[in-house]
Amino acid sequence: MPSIKKSGLIDLKLVRQKNICGARFETETVTRTLREILIRDEIDKAFRRHGAALAEIEDLFPAAASRRR
Repeated sequence: MPSIKKSGLIDLKLVRQKNICGARFETETVTRTLREILIRDEIDKAFRRHGAALAEIEDLFPAAASRRR
């Protein structure tokens, strides 16, 4: 994977919570966070494109649907 070294200001309180996502190092925490943002964006785009059709998914996972309400 190509990488680039960047400098920036990041909230240390957030980065130090790296054990929440299972990361061992701060760089891994930032990488996992960026991936998560990209995944959530793709899910959001899919729901905007296919919203009504995706509503049927709740029939497959009723327990998950009831937790969201």
